[in-house]
Amino acid sequence: MNLSSFLVLSATCLAAVGCSAADNGQDFTHNEAGSAGSGGTANGGSGGLGGSEAGSGGSMGGAAGHDDTAGSGGSAGAPTPKSVGIVVIDVQRTFVTHAATPDMPGIIDRTKAALQLAEAKNLPTFITFEDSKQGDHALDAALQPVVPDHAQDFIKTTFAATGLPSFADAVTKSGLTHLVVMGAETDVCVLQTVLGLRKMGFTVLLQKDAVFTSEPHTSPAVRRMQQAGTLLVDQAAVAAYVAKPEDLPAAPNAVVRIVEPLHMGVVLNSFTNASVGGNADPLKTQKSARLRELLMVSEWFSLPVYVADVGAGLPSAFAQYYQGQLRPMSQIAQDSSVTQLVFAGADGAVAGSMSTWLQSKDVFVMEDALLAEGSADAQKTLLQPLFDQGLVPTTYKSFYYDMTKSVDLSQWPSQSWLDNFDKYYNMTQAPEDLPPMPPD
Repeated sequence: MNLSSFLVLSATCLAAVGCSAADNGQDFTHNEAGSAGSGGTANGGSGGLGGSEAGSGGSMGGAAGHDDTAGSGGSAGAPTPKSVGIVVIDVQRTFVTHAATPDMPGIIDRTKAALQLAEAKNLPTFITFEDSKQGDHALDAALQPVVPDHAQDFIKTTFAATGLPSFADAVTKSGLTHLVVMGAETDVCVLQTVLGLRKMGFTVLLQKDAVFTSEPHTSPAVRRMQQAGTLLVDQAAVAAYVAKPEDLPAAPNAVVRIVEPLHMGVVLNSFTNASVGGNADPLKTQKSARLRELLMVSEWFSLPVYVADVGAGLPSAFAQYYQGQLRPMSQIAQDSSVTQLVFAGADGAVAGSMSTWLQSKDVFVMEDALLAEGSADAQKTLLQPLFDQGLVPTTYKSFYYDMTKSVDLSQWPSQSWLDNFDKYYNMTQAPEDLPPMPPD
């Protein structure tokens, strides 16, 4: 995700506290004949900006929570015949150019092969574009000649394609049981779309050799999708399933946990001068940068921040980045509006603290903002049993875009965030600009 869109939309929409009808652009869904949907192009040539159908999340699926279990779709009674379609997410020039993987030519080749297979086998095909399909937001040039004639395309402003009702309606009306998902970015739009589709009841096959992002560290996003019941496949498996759809696998029943921005709290575990000052985590520089950003966006988004010792405050190296009122961890139980928690800080005694809340709240861990007091392997060993119990892996980048939901500022979850946009946007860094974590 490139935050330049935020600056453009800030100039056109923020001052008016929401876009005008001319700027909204409406929905740019195209049917099989390629005719335009019910709207025009936004000023400046950017189609689909903030249209009325660009919601802030997976509108078809309800709220996230512990009872939000997704299976393999279908209704009660006779089994639904298995069928598969292709979803290509945001394989646009700008994202291809900024991809972190050295295998980008291979990813394009495999995406091209999927589109050719869709054309040959008449597979329902859905292609999304973030923000626009013009200029550097156009589909990668190598893919344009092989787009199936019957493909439907959608310009979205939400990161989750399922946040666009026309997309959600199209995949629902397709009658498909399975969707193969590929594209960009693995840790933002692919992640949020996959979770939205799982919430809707689809069996999702993530083509792991055809997804990419600007972030080298993608394993938390992939594990999060797997935790939600997503199945990992490769090009060969997709071809085999298309040839024999009766072999398509069923998705496991799994809880799909989607960030609810206005119900999130931040827990800074073992976050003291002693634990930070003497910490020897080899990734301390990268993780500290994300902790600083987390503190600033917590203030920006008015997120409650919990620490063990309010009187001690934040570590001196971080105190300047958060001017809000810290809350004691004992207050979490009293804050009934907080139904989700994200843990960061340091991993000392973190397992016990997380376990306290796993049965009553959605609990996330920001892996790239959790300093390891031992080795990286020791931290993985510490967290794995908690992942098995439902702890959700995330990163600062995924969290930031989970919170904001959309490139259209008028679609952000809170008016107060917009009111403070200019102040905090200039203070913070884009997640893509932070010191990179090492590749998986």
